[in-house]
Amino acid sequence: MRPGPGGCRAAGRNRTGIYRTGVWRYRPGTGDIHIQPARKALVFIMLDGGNDSFNMLVPRDDRHYREYRNSRSNLALPQHSLLPLDNRSDQQSREFGLHPAMPEVQTLFNQQKLAFVANIAPMTEPTTKQAMQNGSAKLPLGLLSHADQFRHWQTSRPDARINQGWFGYFADALQPRRPDTQIPMNISLAGSNIMQNGVLGSHYSITDKGSVGLIVNEEKTPLNQALLESFETLLNTDYGQDPFKQTYLSQTRQAQSRHQTYREATDSAKVNTYFSDSPYLSN
Repeated sequence: MRPGPGGCRAAGRNRTGIYRTGVWRYRPGTGDIHIQPARKALVFIMLDGGNDSFNMLVPRDDRHYREYRNSRSNLALPQHSLLPLDNRSDQQSREFGLHPAMPEVQTLFNQQKLAFVANIAPMTEPTTKQAMQNGSAKLPLGLLSHADQFRHWQTSRPDARINQGWFGYFADALQPRRPDTQIPMNISLAGSNIMQNGVLGSHYSITDKGSVGLIVNEEKTPLNQALLESFETLLNTDYGQDPFKQTYLSQTRQAQSRHQTYREATDSAKVNTYFSDSPYLSN
């Protein structure tokens, strides 16, 4: 979860262990990273919006709740409504509770499958409030700009405005010579994004219904067959003298090829996962 500077994130763990990620500035051609393939996926959810983290993870012990209530005034949640987090306390002896609309998150935390990493933000260098006020601190570009902060979370480069993200750098390092027909390791359910863009390649976008391909190739009718033959003629045409058409057709061929690969790999897959029907969760 990404509320912005000084906010809070939630980090997950699955049964095979904790996912640990680092960020580096990868330069293609500096050497491949070899790993043993495994059937494992990291699911990353980034909320593109403001998260009132102080009303999500709330101090619930008497002393610190009073401080919270005084600072939040009429926005403060009732102390009795907070969902307790296994009576854990931090280094300041603060105990915390969750917003009453988050029982699923409470369960994951109490099962030690989720952790909160609080008071973090993309900074250019360590700084202090005094250094910020006197102008001596080297601050991220657009520190008070939501759009810039959202970009910095994806790129881990608060000193620059670039369009490559750290998942994209991972893919560049792990799949430097991936064939165009192969599905990229980065798959997006939210369309195009900076996080999964790399220098060498980008992500593969799907919908909640799966990958997207030629509809005329999915439903076998005489009309669709005629349309498909016409479309394949276009795809197989060489527009060497027209870079725009050639690039467009190349992208279309690649998309259709990946769609067929994805569909063949997932057609027989069945998902038995239970998804909460809580009214507090968006679609």
